[in-house]
Amino acid sequence: MLKWRISLVMQILKVHLQDENSYLQLRLKTLKTGSDYWDLVDFYKKHNKLQEALENAEKGIRQGEGRLTELFEFLFSHYAAIKDTINLERIVKTALQKKTDEKNLLDKLYEYYKKEKNYEMAKGALLEAQKHARYNSYFHEYKRLKIFLNESDFKEIEPPWLEKVKKENAHDYIEICLYKNLKAEALQMLLKSVKIRNRFYEDDFDKFAEKLKTDYPKEIIDYYWKIARDFILQKKRNSYSSAVHYLKKVKSIYLNILKDSPTWKDRLSALRTEFKICRAFIEPSQGL
Repeated sequence: MLKWRISLVMQILKVHLQDENSYLQLRLKTLKTGSDYWDLVDFYKKHNKLQEALENAEKGIRQGEGRLTELFEFLFSHYAAIKDTINLERIVKTALQKKTDEKNLLDKLYEYYKKEKNYEMAKGALLEAQKHARYNSYFHEYKRLKIFLNESDFKEIEPPWLEKVKKENAHDYIEICLYKNLKAEALQMLLKSVKIRNRFYEDDFDKFAEKLKTDYPKEIIDYYWKIARDFILQKKRNSYSSAVHYLKKVKSIYLNILKDSPTWKDRLSALRTEFKICRAFIEPSQGL
C-alpha cells in the first residue's frame, strides 16, 4: 500500500503539478523494480536527457527486480542505432546471466546482424535464440532456420533439432512434418499423441487429422473413435456430447471418403449396444 501511495504522489508531482524537481527527488529514493527504473528513464527520455536515461537504464538492468523488458529494449535500440556491437553483445549477455528477456534480445541481435549482412554472427544469435524458444513456437522457429541458414548449415542442424522438438512438443513436430510433406511420420505422432492428451484442454490436433484423413482414412477413423470412446467412458453429460461430435467425424469419413455406409452403421450399432445403459449418450447419438 505504501508503494502504491508513493507512486500516486510521484504521478501527481510529475503530471498534474509538473513539479519535476520534487518528482526526481522522490523517484531517485525509490528505485527497486525494473518498472521504477523505466519510469525514471522514460522521464529523462522525454526531457531529451539521453545520457541520464542511458545511465539509469544500465543501472536498471543490473539492479532492477522483476520486468526489465523496456530497459533492455531501450538500450538495445540505442546501441543498434549507433552500431555499437560491443555494447549490444554486452547487454544480451546480461540478459542471459539474469535469465530474463533472453529470447527477445537474441532475436533482436539476430535481426541486427542479419540487416548488417553478417551471416556468421546472425547465425550464432539465431541458434542461441533457439535454446530459449517457447514451447509452442517450434514450428515458427523451424521456418526461420530453414529460410535463413545456408543449405549445408541447415542440413547439419536440422536432424538433432527435430529430435528435440519430437521429444518436447508433439503438436509442433506434427506441423513441421506436414510442412515437409512427411505425412506418414505426422500420422504416427498424431496416433501417439491421443494417448497422452487431456481432451478437455483446448488444442488443435484435430486439424492435423483433417489434413490426413484423405490419405489415411482408416487410421483417422481409429483416431476419432478412440477419442469418442474415451469421452463416453468419462460418463459426464458434456463428455457424451463431445463423443457424438467425434462420431460425426467418423461418419463423414465412412460415408464421404470410404463410401462404406454398412460398416459405419454396424460399428455405431455395436457401440450403442455396448453403452446401452448410458442414456445420456444414447439420446444425443440418435441423430447419427
